[in-house]
Amino acid sequence: MGKDCERLVAKYPTSTLGYDVTNLDPEQWAKESHNVSANTVYNNVESGKALSSQYVTDAVEAAEKRIVAGGYRLANLMKSVKFAGPSAEPVFLY
Repeated sequence: MGKDCERLVAKYPTSTLGYDVTNLDPEQWAKESHNVSANTVYNNVESGKALSSQYVTDAVEAAEKRIVAGGYRLANLMKSVKFAGPSAEPVFLY
């Protein structure tokens, strides 16, 4: 798994993702995912017809970019919790 992560991070630097990975707002993430679904996943798909190789290429790229953005956001979220300082209340990440 580590090699796959390294490959994806090298393939998609943050400057190529098209997402602000410092934005920790889950509502924004949901909007982004909706846009990917509308513009890539469900775009030009017809019931009963085979998916084109271009569709598969575009869908894999979109999925990989979402995975990389999610990894960066998780790291940023963990950093924000770590640097928030000690708290009387436990901090849960779910």
